Parts: sequence; structure tokens; C-alpha cells
Amino acid sequence: MWSAFQSPPGQLTLGSADALRFLYLVRNPLMLRFSVLLCWLLLSSWALAQQTPSADELDKRIEEINANIESVNNSSLPEAEKRELSETYQNTLSFARQTQQTVQEQAALQEQLADAPRQTQSIRAEFNRLSKADGNASREQLERQELGQLETRLSEQVSQMFTWQNELTAVNGQLISAQTRPERTQANVSENQRRTQQLNEQLRSLQRQSPSQVTRARIDLLQAELDYLTADSELMRQRLAGNSALQDLASQQKNLLNLQIRRIEDEIRLLQSVVNEKRQSASEKTVSEATLPEELGQNKVLQAQSSINRQLSEELLDATRQIGILTRDNIETKQQTEHLTQIDKALEQQIEVLEGSLLLSRILHQQKSELPRVETDKNLADQIADLRLRQFELNQLIQSLANPDAYLNDLLLKLPVRQRDTLRPALEQMVNARVNLVEQLNNNINTLINLGITLQINQRQLQQLSSDLRRTIDDQLFWVASSRPIDKAWLLELPANAANQFNRLDLPQQARNLLSNLKNHLIWCLIGLVALAIHLWRRPMLLRRINTLHDEVGHFRRDTPWHTPLALLLTAIRVCNVPVLLAAIGLVIQLDNERGMPILSGALFNLSLAWFALHLMYRVFDPRGIATRHFHWDVDLVQRLRRLVRNLAWVLLPLVLVLGLHGSMPEYVGSDALGRSGMLVGMAALAFLLGRFMLRSEPLYSSRIVHYLASALLILTPLALAGLTLWGYHYTAVKLAERFIDSLYLIVLWMLVEGTVVRNLNVAGRRLAYQRAVAKREAAQAREGQQETEVAVEIPEMNLQQINQQSLRLAKLTLLILFAIALYFTWADLISATSYLESVTLWHYEGSGLNAGEAVPISVGDILGALVTVILTLTLARNLPGLLEILVLSRLELRQGSSYAITTLLSYVIVGFGLVSSLSTLGVSWDKLQWLVAALGVGLGFGLQEIFANFISGLIILFERPVRIGDVVTIGPLSGTINRIRIRATTITDFDRKEIIVPNKNFVTEQIINWSLQDTITRVIIKVGVAYGSDVALVRKLLMQIAQNNPRVLKDPEPLVFFLNFAESTLDHELRIHVKELVDRNLAIDEINREIERLFKENGIEIAFRQLDVNLRSSKGLEKLVQSYRIDEKGSASVAAEPARPAAAQDPITPGDQGDGAGGADDLSPR
Repeated sequence: MWSAFQSPPGQLTLGSADALRFLYLVRNPLMLRFSVLLCWLLLSSWALAQQTPSADELDKRIEEINANIESVNNSSLPEAEKRELSETYQNTLSFARQTQQTVQEQAALQEQLADAPRQTQSIRAEFNRLSKADGNASREQLERQELGQLETRLSEQVSQMFTWQNELTAVNGQLISAQTRPERTQANVSENQRRTQQLNEQLRSLQRQSPSQVTRARIDLLQAELDYLTADSELMRQRLAGNSALQDLASQQKNLLNLQIRRIEDEIRLLQSVVNEKRQSASEKTVSEATLPEELGQNKVLQAQSSINRQLSEELLDATRQIGILTRDNIETKQQTEHLTQIDKALEQQIEVLEGSLLLSRILHQQKSELPRVETDKNLADQIADLRLRQFELNQLIQSLANPDAYLNDLLLKLPVRQRDTLRPALEQMVNARVNLVEQLNNNINTLINLGITLQINQRQLQQLSSDLRRTIDDQLFWVASSRPIDKAWLLELPANAANQFNRLDLPQQARNLLSNLKNHLIWCLIGLVALAIHLWRRPMLLRRINTLHDEVGHFRRDTPWHTPLALLLTAIRVCNVPVLLAAIGLVIQLDNERGMPILSGALFNLSLAWFALHLMYRVFDPRGIATRHFHWDVDLVQRLRRLVRNLAWVLLPLVLVLGLHGSMPEYVGSDALGRSGMLVGMAALAFLLGRFMLRSEPLYSSRIVHYLASALLILTPLALAGLTLWGYHYTAVKLAERFIDSLYLIVLWMLVEGTVVRNLNVAGRRLAYQRAVAKREAAQAREGQQETEVAVEIPEMNLQQINQQSLRLAKLTLLILFAIALYFTWADLISATSYLESVTLWHYEGSGLNAGEAVPISVGDILGALVTVILTLTLARNLPGLLEILVLSRLELRQGSSYAITTLLSYVIVGFGLVSSLSTLGVSWDKLQWLVAALGVGLGFGLQEIFANFISGLIILFERPVRIGDVVTIGPLSGTINRIRIRATTITDFDRKEIIVPNKNFVTEQIINWSLQDTITRVIIKVGVAYGSDVALVRKLLMQIAQNNPRVLKDPEPLVFFLNFAESTLDHELRIHVKELVDRNLAIDEINREIERLFKENGIEIAFRQLDVNLRSSKGLEKLVQSYRIDEKGSASVAAEPARPAAAQDPITPGDQGDGAGGADDLSPR
């Protein structure tokens, strides 16, 4: 041993014995590595240049720091300076106490290292003694002890075994810590050195500042931290120096504990066996006492009572056996739980030390393969329930036997009088025996119930622990590199590694094992060959039947919804010969126990599934197959899909075989040269084929964005998997590739099912149309009295737009939900692996509420969760309102625009909730947002005032609903129908079909006319002027007659006619009517005006126009001028003034009255 380990710092001495050890170290690479690390650590400790203070010095410093803290608290310094000094002294005190604890650990370590050789020698001697001695008690000795003593001893031994197992867990932790101490020490000392350099620089900076109490306190804090770093490095140096002794001691302790546990397990099994025999003997003794003597077996009463005792005796014996079984199962379950607990604790330490290394990947694979398969008793709960029921029945029997004399007298009354005295002793004996039987059986059942409940709890704990441990290993394996990255050296070694791996497969031997296994299961092989022959024989019939189904598609009589499912089924049967053959070979191979056979079996199962899916899709995409004849897909698209499937088969089938072989032997992933090469080539080819197909295809759902996103996903996913394999994460790439291929299977299934459902809806629509046409024809024949003759029935062509849209949407929605559920379960076992991202911290933020004052971390998992929340929010905001309208709102009798208001508000709520949730995930809580809201409030008062006003106005419109979708409104000079209500503005479609964007603020701050808010009934006023001298009574009568005869005019309120004014040239009348709909306003005006023109002309009533009387002072020359005009116009028609048309009054001002000057030219009615 290096004498420097026992020497003061700075001194190195090497003895002769140490020289011999040095030569040994040089020849031993592992020890040489350890020695070099130790020398580096010694040099590093000198580099710290800091002497660890003694215990007395530390006590003195702690007292001084406490005095400084008290002095600061009692001083009259400013509050800010006092707080800073107090915090600095508290931190200094914390470092001083940590240094004190480290010094104490150094002293304890020195004592442990000094006593380690003696402890190691003592443990080794104890191990040798136990190995040679036979310390277990013999069966004869145990059988001489009482049952109670044996049960007590068994309980003590089980308790001792669990104690030793806990000690073994602690020792294993110490051993792992000792084995990984060099790496951890190197990393920690390097970190201490880095921190020491930073502290020295800060010290030099503070020493150059002017002296003050705060500066001296900071210098003391830095010095205290330096002392702690020095002490911590010294402790790690001492631990590394004594690591060999500590590791040797831990190894000897582990060997001794393993030996003690094995011996005590043997003793427990022996004790359990003896206890079971003792219990069985006691039960049999009780049974024998309850047996009826042969000379008394002729009496029926005695036989009946003896039969009851015999049943109780058998039940007692069975309960005794069950107690032994449950006791053993409890002990075994507890042992497995302790074993898994040891593995769990060791795994935590290994993950902490070896995180990210290839060694950790190999250890995890090994531990995963060694995990026990937990099998729980599924009938245990039912057994406990039956035992409780039986316990209730026994309690009733015990109550009936509470008074044995009365029970005996009841039995004697059933006997003849002359036999009572003779049979009384036998009956009394049987009753007493029954009392003992029932009491002992009740005790055993109580014991069984307790053991059963304990076993149930232990099994659940074991199952949960095993599941958590397996999930932990899987999660770690997912994020740990399984092999070194592919570089130039790996490529140069690839031929040799591939050749070695190919030779290790030993294909000739595997072929011989396969043939041998087939011979061993010759009957099943013959059955499979017969089934294959039958399939080949009936294949032409399948083809004819499939073609018949194709030809019947579209026929209005022979086409049924079952044609497509039946065609898919027959096509699947047609292509299942090779997949079934591969699966059968895999099943036969699985029965073989030879090494490597189960691995090949799993790969063949995966290959058979891939072959079946690819061949099925190849037949579905036949130019005259299901895709074109049943689903009516585009012929060019089907041909390209067929070529894609054919090309994918050359890539996917070898890739699936490689993935299947890897999935069966993941422990060899680090040396899988063939698998990694196949993965790289396969994924690159898959990305090329999918990318070429997507880039040459029409946009999905007529959207280039969706098409480009889908193309990027299909191209980048295989390339990303190839990149993971390239970087050394081959295990992760294989797991993701398996799920990716499974997802492709689900997509294929979804396409087939969706096409089938859509076609069946189309068929149902055609059949419904045909039935209606037939019914219509039969009704026509019945009316005409024709005889039923076969005539052609016209079948209307139906497309998907004519099918029940609601049923189609619901069907697609159901399929989408089922596909999402299936996709979730496909990836469920890998979703838990994302929990590892919670440990990758990006930044911290100051917590609030219960976490006030704490630094809460933000991890990659939080970022991913926020991103998922945003995606879900956008998806729900776009689709959930529409889904709600389809499923719920469309079934309710809501007013116009109500459903739009509900769905819009729901979208706002979803977006707001999603935004708050995303920000909360990232640590942005409301107490931090309120300042941002306040700042935004100031900004809103200036630059964003109008936008914010429009937003609030939009909310008011949706809540108060002064206008709704579909309302006809007039706002200022604009009139039209409300089309859309958005956050900032509302869209109005005017009567020229122009869309006008009106800010929401105008609907709240300005006066608007809503012609259809509460009631669509409006009043129309028609003004008519007649000439002076007209019969006003007749005018009134005619106007009332016209209004009453018009169907658009409402009877209630009734029409009114008023004679309102003597104008310059007319007698002004008003006809006031009411119409039900806005569209009737101008139509009613037009019809009434035309009827007024006709009736007034028929009744000689003149519709007056404005006249002008001209008075001349002198008529000189006027008669001659007038006469000349008359001569010129002789022979032409006389100029008559055109009567004025009746005009609608301007009450109220409607959109129709705001035209270009022509009465009613711009009205509310659609054109």
C-alpha cells in the first residue's frame, strides 16, 4: 500500500513492500488505472492549496459566526444592510457546519479503515466456519418440539432472514459505491477545483476593495466555502485511498450474508415442513376423536351426526393444508419483494453513477432479463370471500353448540326411549368432538383469511414493484445509448463484425434444429400441408366469387352492404397462404427449447403479419379490385398505391425480420452489426419511397399545408430513426420503428374500414331511393287501376353529398376516435419513457403559493407538455364547437344565431383555458401575469384602444345578442344580413351580395335597426293622392278592399285607411298594412300599387298629380302664339300629364327606401 495514504499531506514515501505492489499494479491494467487516478487525485488535492481546519478551530469559528449574527441583529444598521449581513453570516455558518460534519466523517472513516482489516478477517473466518459447519437443526430435533415453539421459531427465522436481506441491500449499495468511486471522485474533485478557482478570483477581487463589515463578511463566506471544498476533497481522497479495503470488506460481508440467507432459507423450509406435519397430525387426531365406533354405526341418528363430523374433519384437514401453502406463498412473495427492492436500490445507484454510458445499457439489459415473472393468484379474492361466508356459517354453528347439554338432549329426543341410555355416551362424545372440530376449524379459517389477505397485499406490492422496476428499466434503456456511434472505425470493422455475427448465427445448425423440430411435430406439419393444399385447390373458386362480388357492386338489386366486407374477407383468405405458413413454422419453432429457436419464432410471427398486410393491400389496389370497384378511388391513385406497396415489400419485409430478431434478443444490440446496417439501409429506402409517392400525389384533403405536413412526417420519421441508429441509440430506434410499422398497419386498417363504411352508407342511400321509387310506382298504379307488370324503375344517381351528412360525420368521428384509441395503446408502453424528460432541467423560476421561496425547475417535459397543450387547444377550438353543433345543438330548437353564439363562446373559453394552462406549465402564474395585464392596460388605453373596444364589443354582441347571425339590420347607411361575428368585426352581406366588414364597436355605440330581432312583422305605409272632387268614401272602400284581398297583408293588425291632408293638388290618403316577413314588404307594395292603378281607373277616380296655375297681366300677342303652337301640333297626340305613382311612406326608413331614388328599387327581398 502507498505509505502516502497514512502520511501527512505533501509527503510521499515508498517502502520495499510497496515497490513489489507497484510492480503488480503495472502488470494489472485495472489496478494501474486506479493508481494513476489516485496520483492525479493527490496532485489535485495539493492544487487546492488549502489546509483543512481542525475540529477545535471549527468550533471556535462557529461560535464567532453566531456572535456576529447576534451582533448584527442587535445593531442599528440600515435594514437592507442588516438583512444582507445576516444572510451572509447564515450562509457562512452553514458552510462551517458542513465542514465540521465532513471532518467528523473523516475521523469516522479513519477509524473504519483502521478496523477494516480486522473486520474483514473476522468475517472471512465466520464465512469459513459456516461453510464447514452444519448449523441447521435436524428434523428429529425439530419434531421433538411443541407446535407453538416451532411456529415462534419460524416467525423469528423469517424476521431474521428479512433483516439479513435488508443488510444485504445496504452492502450491495456500498459495494456499488466502492466500485464506482473512482469515476465519481474524479468528477467531484474536478468540480471542486473549478469552484475553488472561482472562489479564489472572487477573494482577490474583494481583497482589493475598501474594507467594510459587508466586505469582511463576504470574505469570511468565501473562506468558509473554500474550507468545506478542501475538507470534502480530502474526504474523497481518503475514501479513494481506502477504497480497496472498503470494497474487500463489502465483498466479504456480501458473501457472508448470502451464505447466511441460504442457510436460513433451508432452515425455514425445514421448519415449515415440520410445522405443517405437526398441524396435520393435530388435525388428524381431532378427526380420529370425532369418528364413530364401528359397533355403533347402525343407528341412523348416529350415522347422520357422524357424517357431519366427518365433513367437518375433512374441511379441517383441507384448511390445515391450505395454511401451509399460504404460509409458504407469503414467505416466497416477501422474498421476491425484498429481492426486487434490492435490484431497485442498486439500479438507482447505477443509473446515478453510469448515466449515459454504454455500460449502463448492458447492465440494464441484463437486469431486465433477470427480472422474475410475477404470477398472482387470480382466485385469491374469491377464496377469501368464500372463507368469510364459511366463517359466518361456523359462527352460527358455534352458537348452536354453546350449550352442549341442550344440544345433546335435542339429539336424544330423536332416538327411541329404550336406546337413549345406551347411545347417550356415544352421542356425548360426538358432540364434544364436534365442539373441538368447529373451534379448531374456525381458528384455521381465521388464520386462512389473515394469510390470504396478507398474501393478496404482498402480491399486489410485488406486482406493482415489478411493474415499476420494469418500466424504469425500459425508460432508461430508451434514453441510453446502446452502442457506440457509427464512425470510420466502425465502418472499417463492419465486414469482420458482420462475418463474425453471421458465423455466430450458425445457420446450418439452426436448419438442422428446424428439421428436427418439424419431425417431432410431424402430425401438425401434415395438417398444415393439407390445409395449404385445400387452399390452393379452392383458390379458383375464391377468385370467381370475388369477381362476382365486384360485378354486382352498383347494381340496384343485387348490391348489398355486405359485398365489401365479404370481398375483403375473401381477399384476405386468398392471400393468407404464405403468412399462415410462416406463422405455423414460427409456432412449431417456439415449441423447441434449443438456443435461438424462440428468437427466430418471434421474427417469423412479425414477418407473417407484414407479408399479410402488404399482400392484402396489393390485392385491394388491383385496377379491377376493391379500391376502384367498391371505394370508387381514382384509378391513377390506385395504380400508384399498388406500385408503392410492391416496392415497400422489398424494404419492409427484411426490415421487419431484422426488427423481430432484435426484439427477441435486445441484450446483443451493442454488437448487432447486421441489424444496424439493415436498419440504416431500410429506413433510408423507406423514406425515399414514401417521399417520392407523397411528392407526386395530389394534396390531401385539397390542402397543401396538410399534404406537406404529412409528407414531412412520413419522410423525416424514417430518417430520424436512421439517425438514432447512426448515433448509437439503436435500441431506441428499433422500439420506435416497431411502433411506426404498427401505426402503418393501423392506418391501413383505418383506410379499409372507412372506405367500407362510406360505401355502405352510399348503398343504403341507393336502396332507400329505390324503395321510394318502387313505392311511388305502386301508388301510381293503384291510382290508375293498372295491373302489376314489370316495368323499368328509374334509379336516381346519388353521390356522397346526398347521403345523410350527419350519419356520415358521426361514422367518421367514431372511426377517428377508435383509431386514436388504438394508436394510443400502440404507443402506450413508450409514452411513459417521456417521464425521463422531467429530469432534464432547463431553467428555474421562483415558486409561489405553497412553493413560495423555492426554485421550481422547468424541464424538457414541461416544454413538451405546454406544446401538447397548445396543439390540443387549437385542435379542440377548431373541431369541438362544430362537433357540439352536430351532436347537440342541431337537435335543440334554438333561435337563429344562438348556436353560433354558443360555439363561438366555447371556442374563446377553450383558447383561454389552453393559454392559461400552457403558461402555468411554464411557470407563468397569474400573480406574474397581472403585471403584464396592467402594462397591457396602459397600452390599451393608447395604441390598442380601438382593437380592445372592438373585442369587448364582440363579447357584448355574443352575450346580449342585439344582432345575430341571419338578422337583417340597418346601421347608418348600410343595410344587409349578418353573416359572421368575429372577435374584431362583423361581416354584413348587403342586397348587392357585397360583404361589408363593420367593426363591432359600431353595433354597441351607434343606433342600429334590427328588422328581425324579436318579431319579423313590420308595418308598410302606402300614400295615395287623388284629385279634388273625387269620392273619398269610394277611395276608402277601394283601398280597404285591395288590402283585404292581398294574401301578404295580415288580418291582425287589420289594415287602416286615413284621409290625412288637403294638399295643393291632391287629397292625401294613407293605407297602413302589416306583413309577416321582411321579404313581403316590397312585394306587397308592388301588388297593392298595381291593384290601386287598375281599380281606380275602373271606378273613374283620378290619381292626381301636381298642377300649376299661371296668371298673366297682359295677353297681347299671346293668343296668336298659342294658336301657332296648336297648328304645328295638329295631327299629333295630345300631351297628357303622366299620373304620379303612389309612393310608400317613409315610416319607417327601411333598406328598401334607401335606394337610388326609385321607389322600392332597393328592397329587403332576395333577387
